[in-house]
Amino acid sequence: MQEKINLEFVCTRNNSLSLIAETVAKEELKKRGGGFRERIEVGSSGTRAIEFRQSIESFERALELIKRGYYCALVNHNLYSKDDAKMVSHLLSHSNNQEYIEYRRNVVFRRVVNGLAEKTRASFLEDELKAREEFLLKRRLVYNVRGGKQTTINNRNGVIFVMSRQNMEEVFGIYKYTDLNPNVKVISDYVGIKEIADPFGLPGKEDYFEAFEDLERAVELTVEKFVEEPK
Repeated sequence: MQEKINLEFVCTRNNSLSLIAETVAKEELKKRGGGFRERIEVGSSGTRAIEFRQSIESFERALELIKRGYYCALVNHNLYSKDDAKMVSHLLSHSNNQEYIEYRRNVVFRRVVNGLAEKTRASFLEDELKAREEFLLKRRLVYNVRGGKQTTINNRNGVIFVMSRQNMEEVFGIYKYTDLNPNVKVISDYVGIKEIADPFGLPGKEDYFEAFEDLERAVELTVEKFVEEPK
């Protein structure tokens, strides 16, 4: 019996981009017939999926989310109170001095920052989920994939298609202490288009839909190229 070929799409959270890629790829293989859907096993995962399911422990990660939320003007969408916004603005404007170092050492302040980060992340994930579901529904794509799967080491025959060069570095980091050499490709490089933007945290659905449409086209081209390559 011929060994199945594993096709894995990887983004950061496994909450939208890689899930959409998996769904579109399965549909494209089904359309082609010829047994491709049976011979090629398609999946998806996220390089930091576990981190996005668990509490934020890193102060730097918390600030990263807060900064993204603040500069996306989400204070105007009632994500932050006025007092929170003042605190965040002050913190970000003093991130390179002694006061910032003292903030990091202050247990109470760290709890406040982590609380804001959790609130920000939950809001971003909700926006991402709504945009993803609407996008798939409009295209009548059957979505039966559970998200939040962490990228792990596997030795199956196949290719890992990542959304960005950062994702590629993270995948190689996961495999760093193994003797395996994963076949990792940036999907945009593979088909010769611009890199897929991660819309996470952007304030409008239009930003999500633009990224999803770019990804949909990239996956269609990827499947077309992949099935024609000698295996």
